[in-house]
Amino acid sequence: MSEEKIGNLYAEALLDLAADKAAEIEQELQDVNKALHQEPMVWKFFAAPVVEEEQKMQLLQKSLKGNVSELMYNFLGTLCAKERFHNLPDVVEAYSRLLDEQLGRKTVILESATELDQPVVDEIRNTLKDYFKMEIVVEPKVKPSLLGGIVVRSNDLQIDTSLFSRLKRLEKNLLSQKILGEEYYEN
Repeated sequence: MSEEKIGNLYAEALLDLAADKAAEIEQELQDVNKALHQEPMVWKFFAAPVVEEEQKMQLLQKSLKGNVSELMYNFLGTLCAKERFHNLPDVVEAYSRLLDEQLGRKTVILESATELDQPVVDEIRNTLKDYFKMEIVVEPKVKPSLLGGIVVRSNDLQIDTSLFSRLKRLEKNLLSQKILGEEYYEN
């Protein structure tokens, strides 16, 4: 079974167990994932198949018990017991996607060369809300390599108005066209 499918199965199970606290669990899941990835050695410890389950459970108990909900603690313990802790990032992604579907919302990543002002982000959110006819959650990201413009990504959708992509298309067009007198200027 693929890693993505495994992440989806665990996310579905967690979403079913979360019931009316699904949004709170989503935030907690993202926070735990982020915290575990902040220190590479901690992530490697939990993701390593050679580290025994008992050692992982002891560290989970010392560091997370009482600091996360009982559901989250038990869920992370299940991932350890089933040797699926390395699937946590897949679970986080699948959980957010499934919750979005359940709540009738869509998450979009909004990339720009510089940080966008909140009114601009709000205007883009409202435009996308009108287009998709659902609630939109915007995750702004700064990507200086775009040079200018924006890129909107969501699942299978990509709207790219960046200067970088325009320059790439221009380069491709110029290189694919023959110019008059080409035989004299070829390499």
